Amino acid sequence: MTIEELYDEMKRGFEEVNRRLGTLETDVAWIKGKLEGTQEGKASVWQIITTATAVGAVIIALIALLK
Repeated sequence: MTIEELYDEMKRGFEEVNRRLGTLETDVAWIKGKLEGTQEGKASVWQIITTATAVGAVIIALIALLK
């Protein structure tokens, strides 16, 4: 194997590694976005629960005052 052939083989190998790293970066970004979306969804559910609890407490307090 000559130096040029070895160089070409190494160049192809590095190009393949770069291609796979690019794919990996894309996949990691997709997973990260998915996780962030899930966290936002959970935060929105907790906000609704908190608001509903506060409204319920106000209603119970008003009922107690009117009796």
